[in-house]
Amino acid sequence: MSFLPGFWQHIHSFWLGSAAMEPIRSVIYFGGNGAGPHPLVLGIWLVAALGLPGWVASRQSKKAATH
Repeated sequence: MSFLPGFWQHIHSFWLGSAAMEPIRSVIYFGGNGAGPHPLVLGIWLVAALGLPGWVASRQSKKAATH
């Protein structure tokens, strides 16, 4: 049984905030059970946060070089 409306249930599975808070809650209240997939989500967010600006900058520099 979930207390979140349908839209937020889907967002919760990959949202950065829930990926950070769920492992903390799992460790504090459940001895670490269920904390497994959340570091993977955090890693994906980290790769996106570091890779996307670099990708955009490289595209802009290529575009500037052609003009």
